[in-house]
Amino acid sequence: MDNDSADNAMQQELDHVGELIERAKTGDASAMPELRVLMTKRPAFCQALGNLGANVMVVWIQKHSGENLVQQEAIGRYVDQLRDEIAEIGDGPLERIVTQQLLITQVQMCYFSGMIAQAGTEHLATLRYLGLQLDSTTRRMCYLARNLERLRKGRSARPSPPRNATVTTPPHINHLAELLTA
Repeated sequence: MDNDSADNAMQQELDHVGELIERAKTGDASAMPELRVLMTKRPAFCQALGNLGANVMVVWIQKHSGENLVQQEAIGRYVDQLRDEIAEIGDGPLERIVTQQLLITQVQMCYFSGMIAQAGTEHLATLRYLGLQLDSTTRRMCYLARNLERLRKGRSARPSPPRNATVTTPPHINHLAELLTA
């Protein structure tokens, strides 16, 4: 199979999956058995569609950018870069969840800051509301950052056995082994 026919087959499969997804989005239950098989065979596909944090991030980016696709792309890339800077090797699932929430909160803070900057002074109730939202989001950011730091300190505080450590059997286990073999 040459590259063109492989690309063509891949495109046909993507088109078919896209059709199945569109049918399922409109409530067509007959599309689900094939989608379930696909999700089982390709977990990354399922994770991409089911990543709630990523879906929330997309909504906040769209809310911030409106129809401006260039700004949506730029913000998405900024968030990806920030994620790379925040993430550490060895981060477990909890650290990844907190990091994702930090990123969402960062986009929310920028959204509320931008709304305050654009709001006219004649809408004092709106300014108060946005100010409260920004304050709440800022506190949440600090809370998440502290928790991420605590998770990482807790991880590093747990001693791990040296790689070349010999395993010693407690004396009472040796005694039980002797009794069983006697």
